[in-house]
Amino acid sequence: MLMDTNISFNTTTLYNNQSNPLSLYLLILILIAVSSICGNLINLIITYRSPALWSISNCLLTALALTDFLTGLIAMPCAIMALYRSGDIALCQAQGFLVTFFNGASLVMVAAVSIDRCSAVCNPYHYLSDLRVSRYAISIASVWLIPLPLAAMPLLPLEKYGLGSYTYQNICWISLSVDSSNYAAIGIFAACMSSAIAVVICCYSIIFFIAYNKSNTPIIGFTGIRKSIRTTSLIVGSSLVCWLPITAICIYSLTHYLTFGRKVIVSRGIE
Repeated sequence: MLMDTNISFNTTTLYNNQSNPLSLYLLILILIAVSSICGNLINLIITYRSPALWSISNCLLTALALTDFLTGLIAMPCAIMALYRSGDIALCQAQGFLVTFFNGASLVMVAAVSIDRCSAVCNPYHYLSDLRVSRYAISIASVWLIPLPLAAMPLLPLEKYGLGSYTYQNICWISLSVDSSNYAAIGIFAACMSSAIAVVICCYSIIFFIAYNKSNTPIIGFTGIRKSIRTTSLIVGSSLVCWLPITAICIYSLTHYLTFGRKVIVSRGIE
């Protein structure tokens, strides 16, 4: 990426580009919302109409589809409204909370699915014998609770502690331009996203190493687990790719600010 360092203003500009038209962002958000709603609704309908998929091991995968469906149904329309009515502060705060909450739940759910698939491969006997509804219910409830305090944090008047606030960029979120008002919040989000991504990468590295070494192992139900792993790998992989850019920007901006003491101004084209 191109950087233009201006020492006199004590800032660093990341990717300096021209502003983009409002209609383009609206079109992009609408396409994301429609694809999220339609794609995940199809998955949920197929699961509902296929008794063969009504297994406890598919609970987390179904919960992931439901989370992404709700993201498209609730969070994305709110983001579209906030973009169209950029002066509405209350709408901006609501949109920031919803986007952070639902997308955070989706990322944590991806990590939970990865851990579940990894345990299925590493110890299939124990995994198949320990499929309990209560365990998955607790896991899903925990996933939904984890992003709640992170989403609520920028709503509080804690900017003096570096915990940021939801402000209007192209959508309402914490500014990726790191300074004294939001460095702690960016650090927390970067740590959470990096941890989830690391968990996913580690789990699937283990899965790909072990899974196909067990191709001749006569374990009842293991064939179904392997098919589920292949499907889950595509779903989780595509979700992971979407999170890598913003994670990289947060880490870069925070590292630059803490190292050089200069604010990193991220273009609105990225934010």
